[in-house]
Amino acid sequence: MNPRRLPIIVVILVTIAALVIADRNQTAPARADVVAQGALMPVTSPPAAVSSSFFCAGGTATAGGGFDATIVIANPNPTAITTTITSFPAASPSDTAGTAAVAALQPVAKQVQVGPRARADVHLADILASPFAAALVETNDPDVAVEHRITTAQGSSSSPCASAASKTWFLPTGTTTRDAHEFLAVFNPFSADAVVDVTFQTNDGFRSPDDLQGLPVAGRHLRIIDVTADVPRLEQLAAFVTARAGQVVVDRLQSFDGSDPNHPGGTAVTLGAPQPAPVWTFPEGEVVGGLRESFTVVNPSNQPQQVRLEITLDNPATSGVVDPIPITVPPNSYSQVALQDQTRVPKGIGHSVTVRSVSGPGVIAERVISGAAPAPRRGYGPALGAPLQATNWLFADGSAVANTSAEFVTIFNPSPDTVARVSVAALAQGQSLAIDQLQNIEVQPAA
Repeated sequence: MNPRRLPIIVVILVTIAALVIADRNQTAPARADVVAQGALMPVTSPPAAVSSSFFCAGGTATAGGGFDATIVIANPNPTAITTTITSFPAASPSDTAGTAAVAALQPVAKQVQVGPRARADVHLADILASPFAAALVETNDPDVAVEHRITTAQGSSSSPCASAASKTWFLPTGTTTRDAHEFLAVFNPFSADAVVDVTFQTNDGFRSPDDLQGLPVAGRHLRIIDVTADVPRLEQLAAFVTARAGQVVVDRLQSFDGSDPNHPGGTAVTLGAPQPAPVWTFPEGEVVGGLRESFTVVNPSNQPQQVRLEITLDNPATSGVVDPIPITVPPNSYSQVALQDQTRVPKGIGHSVTVRSVSGPGVIAERVISGAAPAPRRGYGPALGAPLQATNWLFADGSAVANTSAEFVTIFNPSPDTVARVSVAALAQGQSLAIDQLQNIEVQPAA
């Protein structure tokens, strides 16, 4: 299972390359260059941009690695593009042999051509074999999307690669129980060294391991933090990475071996959030037997924040209306809500959820869906909400193969009074193919 983020107006996709375009019968505003520091989430460069860079921090690059990484580049342009992928080797600090081997390696760059209206998949281990690896993807062309896919025997997970580095990164959920393994991949793509502090918020307060304070991350290097080795076995912990000097990109790598019935087996890669926002939208969800949908809301400020979980049921005219779920998030802490425990949320009816801060400077919201029998979806899928709305969305990675993989695009229109019209096209064989029955779809306000 691979529930993912990215709205259109607000959109979620669970696999394939698709270009999503919304038309509200109004002239779209001029696109500004927002690929810069402080970006709320990964964004493509506008047409006037002279270059684009994407940072994919986490993955393994060896045969049979626990988080086998593939870089996926989508090019919706009518002409071919050239990209350069540079792989940066690393090893877990507990891997003595791997650390010694990596010490003798240097980053390796490879040029990759991506055809018009097509995508390219690049296996990181084919560029440079190393226990872990980060990737820097650079191109002189705009409107390019880059994701990285992590593959294991238990399935795969994809996450957008960051389009900007940041001094702060927030990862609301993590697990270090006996059946779990969690890593943080801290990538410094710049020539200047960075220094970071890593802290964890648990249900009994902060943990600041001494060896993770003032942690140096050399320029153009990836540093792997084995969270499972640094903190006790915990069901839930939030991670905060703050740079004293420099800027970095942080991914979380999380896996479950399936030995605990409370945690379905699965693996996920998740890009952290660089800053809080007042609104996070999750376009799709459902409460059914075997499916658990839990939200973690982090408040990084020094004051309590009042937050609402606003739930919109599919077909509200017949399904009804759900009262918002109010929560108070303590300062420098987090709160959790499990929708399956909320009697106000009806079972078997699809819904969207908007996490809205109604007081304070903003929060970070992440949802985890885990599925086991009798749920139709199986596995583990974390996802940050979408803090932005847009009229164009490009998804790099995906697969729709009969009897093998299913793919869903979920579209949510947050406008309270304007109908959105949406068309979906697939990038295939050098063409932008309009998908039958997915043209000029009307999405009603708040639906």
